[in-house]
Amino acid sequence: MSQHFAGLAADDTVLAVLTVTDEDTTDPNTGLIDPSIGASFLLSIMPPESDIVEFLHTDLEGSFRHRYAYLGGTYSRLHDVFLHPQPGPTWVLNLTTFEWEDPDNPDP
Repeated sequence: MSQHFAGLAADDTVLAVLTVTDEDTTDPNTGLIDPSIGASFLLSIMPPESDIVEFLHTDLEGSFRHRYAYLGGTYSRLHDVFLHPQPGPTWVLNLTTFEWEDPDNPDP
């Protein structure tokens, strides 16, 4: 199997989504997958000119952090969720669904 990680810029924009083998995310002392090991591994292989400053674990099924990370999306540290890119400057984030809503065209 493999684990997925979102590469974040300093402003928490998702710049990359990379896959790492379980071998590169497993704690040798416990034999358990440890996302911090995978994140450290990825940072160690990034070129120095990379704008990625951090890697966060993401899940294809969205079983944590609300959804799978998307390129161009962002990570909300306040809510610990990945967000789709904001469709427009006036769109408002629904803090229950973590979906962007158009204030000029609300759902009935």
